[in-house]
Formats: sequence, structure tokens, C-alpha cells
Amino acid sequence: MATKKGKIYHGRNATLRLLVFGYPSKVPQVGGLLWSKRVSDSISKLGVVDIRNVSSERSSNAKLNTRQIVRNIIPCLIRDFNDAIRGLLTLPQLALLDSWGEASIMLWGLLRVFQPNTKIVIVFHHYEPRILPNRISEIDSHFSRAVAKWYNSIIEKLTSIMIRDSDMVLTVSRTSAKQLYSIYGVTGNEVKHEDEEKEQQQQEQEEYNARLRRGKIRIVGTGVDKLSIDTSAKKDIDFFCIGRIEKLDGIDKIWSNLRKLRPAINFVMIGRASLTEINHLKSIGINHKGEVTDKEKLELYSRAKVFLFPSNREGFGIALAESLQLGMAAVIWRLPVFEELYSESMMAKQGRVILVERGNYKLFASEALRALDLYDSRNRTIRITSEQQSSLSSSSLTTTTTSSSPVSSESKKRATISVLKLTEEKQEQRIETLQSWEDVANKVVKALSELI
Repeated sequence: MATKKGKIYHGRNATLRLLVFGYPSKVPQVGGLLWSKRVSDSISKLGVVDIRNVSSERSSNAKLNTRQIVRNIIPCLIRDFNDAIRGLLTLPQLALLDSWGEASIMLWGLLRVFQPNTKIVIVFHHYEPRILPNRISEIDSHFSRAVAKWYNSIIEKLTSIMIRDSDMVLTVSRTSAKQLYSIYGVTGNEVKHEDEEKEQQQQEQEEYNARLRRGKIRIVGTGVDKLSIDTSAKKDIDFFCIGRIEKLDGIDKIWSNLRKLRPAINFVMIGRASLTEINHLKSIGINHKGEVTDKEKLELYSRAKVFLFPSNREGFGIALAESLQLGMAAVIWRLPVFEELYSESMMAKQGRVILVERGNYKLFASEALRALDLYDSRNRTIRITSEQQSSLSSSSLTTTTTSSSPVSSESKKRATISVLKLTEEKQEQRIETLQSWEDVANKVVKALSELI
């Protein structure tokens, strides 16, 4: 394999074939699927490889059915195997697989047996069991619960073997990289005295950094779409949330505390959820709209004031990054990845990102209301200032002299400068943690080039 004239070649003339397994067949509602789609599309624009996209979501709806988790295992495996075969038939020289899901595990096994020269690259966002513990606890049958636990352990072991066996692992943050490091079994779990513990932590950090330098793990990050919303839309949504319902911790409790403190508020949610979960949330006053189109999402963003994101596990948090890119304030749990990305950021210092200790639902609710009050206060100030400027502008138009009054001219000048300054500040804040999908694609291509 060789790289020449901007393309990556396999052999003398053939452009290297890259399989992106997990490319969504419909509008992606999950961060991992969005990552696969945006990165694949961006690499296609670069034209450096021959990309083959294969979806692996045939079984997603069945896996979402929480009432028939165990019953759906066999049908889901059949659909996943079908997707894996379609991936194998593309005969890739490089394969990009997501770390989550049986379809990826099957394709990994098939490639190692039938295409042993294929380089396998795993994309790791964050650790997540195949069946979540809270889902297992909801199963009534003791036998079914035992089967679910057994199946979970099997998939977890196979996933771990697949990650270790891969030629490279791409991940989206240092926090995710540290999770990967612990999956490889390097971190120590022994309880030590304070001095010994500090020494052990320092040693582990040095080993972790050395592993990154050796190239098994590459941190490529994630991108954020450049969204455009209707700024003139009526802001009639107090709180807005996007996310898979199974990842959101304490929605019921947070909403209960919010309603106690402010009964008249409203809350709109979108994202993947079962019909049972959607109906439950609607019954307690939360307007969950399920999965929506990009157009509908932008309309909701245009109407929303404060973003709530009580996710309990993230590798990056694309939905959160989107809301911040649009200038919204966000209240989030203090997860390691959010501490890494935002705790020392200008956005956090200015109160646009509010991190709350996980499990403190009352504090989460009170911080959400504080962010809402701050939004309303700023909005009133902007409206009053706009009205004053409009009044001054009208007065200057009725003046018979040809020159504007000093006060009016100075007011306009100050207003223009303040708007420019605000724009610059927003740009500086975005640069702190956000990058384009083209940036991510270039990093991915650079990493893949190391394998050839």
C-alpha cells in the first residue's frame, strides 16, 4: 500500500477500499451513528479512498423493545449477521467498526477468518453494556433476568477481545481513551495508602501516555454541525433536551423538582425512546416528541431557552456541543468527559455551562431555573436596549439638521461595537472545544494512513 497524489493506494493502481460499518440508512438519532455518517461523508469529499458504507441498524428497533429483551436476542442476532455479511462482501482493505453491537463483533470475526489482511479500526465513543443494568432489573422472570445477565457478560468479553485484537482504536476524547486503557487491564484497583496511591497514579498516567504515543489509540474528537436557527422565533420552550432516554439520569426527579419550584414551566424532549417511555413522560407533563427530522430539531432549537442534558455516560456529547454552538446555556451532570472539555472553559466561567454533581436532582433543578431566569433577564435587557436604540433612531430621522445628534451617533457606535465584541467572544468560546467534521475526517485519514 502507498500514498500518492493525494490518494491512498492498495497495490499499484487500486485505490484503497474503506468500509464504514454502521453508516446510518436514515436520519441518525444517536451520536455514534451521526459520527459515522459525518466522518464518512467528509472523507468521501476528500477523495483519498474508495468508501463503502454499510448500515448495521436492522435490529435497532427490536433492541429498543424493553419488554422483550431476551425474546429478541435470536432475531436480532440473525439481522446483525445479515449486516455483517454485507460488510464482508465489500472486501475492504480497511474496516471502520463501532465498538458497540453484535453486528460489529460478527464482522470482526468474519474479517479475521476470511479477510485476514484487512486492517480493522475500532471507533470507541464510551463504555456501554449491551443491556443496561436498569433494563435487566425491570425483567420480571428470574430465568429471563439470568439469561440477560449471561448474554451481557458474553458480549462484553467479545467486545473486549475485539478491541484488543484491532489494529487501531479511534476515540473522541481523553476520557474515552482512559476508559479504553482500563479495558486493556492496565489500571490498578488495589486500595493503597495515600503516598503509594499517588505514586501508582503517576505511574499509570505515564504508562497511559506511553500507550497513546505507541499508536494503538488515536484521539480524533468529534465535529459539530454548523446549525442555523430562526433567531426571530418566539421563545416558548423553557427547557429542551436531546438524547437517548436510557442514557438520561433522573429525568422524572429533575422534572418533579422543577414543577415544585415553578409549576408553569414547560419541557420538550426529542430522541430515541420506546412508546411506553414517551407515554410515561407525557403523562407527567414532559412533551417528548420522539425521533424527529433535522428540520423539526432546528425549529425546536429556535424556540428553546435552556438546554438540559442529564446524561450519565458520554464520550463527547454532540447534542450538548450543538446547543452551546447555538449560544444556549446548558445544565449537565459533572461527568469526567464534561470536566475535561468544559470545567475550565470560558463558557463555564460565564455560567453558560453548569456542571452539577451527579445524583443531586434538587440542585440540578435549581440550577436549571437559575439559568432560565438569567436568560429571561438578559432577554428583557436586550429588548429594552433595542427599543431605546429604535427610539433614538426615530428621533434622529425627525431632526431637521443634516448631522446626527452626538448622543444618537455615540449610542449607535456603542451598539455596533458591543455586537461585534459579542460575536468575537462567541467565536473564541467555540474554538475551545469544537471542531468541524472536516477536521475530524482529516485526523481519521491521517491515522488510517499509519496502518498502510
